[in-house]
Amino acid sequence: MARSNRAAWLAVLAVVARAAPALCATAEPVQPAAGFAAAIGNVSASPSYVLVTVVDDTKAATKTGCILSPFLISAIEAQNGLAAGAANDAHARLLALAAPGHVFHFTAAAALDDVNFARLETMNAKACRLLRAGKSAYLSAQTDAVTEGMPGN
Repeated sequence: MARSNRAAWLAVLAVVARAAPALCATAEPVQPAAGFAAAIGNVSASPSYVLVTVVDDTKAATKTGCILSPFLISAIEAQNGLAAGAANDAHARLLALAAPGHVFHFTAAAALDDVNFARLETMNAKACRLLRAGKSAYLSAQTDAVTEGMPGN
């Protein structure tokens, strides 16, 4: 009996092992932790983009895309009832850094407005291409254009 159970488990593991590459290939990309942290920490006049997954829990809708980090911070503040201000911004940045897989759940209307699904796809296409390639991107205050890298580098 134990031998047949072992054989059954080995068969299941073989199927999972064959399926794993396909499952991994279809998973949404995640911005490298160092790049995400740098983007969240950037408080310059040229804000950085972040690659996030936004879950609209009011509609059970999920979208992965790129937005400017201040929009994410504002959404986190709105979701958590935090007023604007340096202390609350710092708290919201810590909450952003603590989110596993850069997945954020929102129900507050103001938060969902900040992370508008349409904005995730259309306005930030160039930034998303860079972030999905493992690079960083920011919106230059001087040229108002998406620029590869971090401001000041």
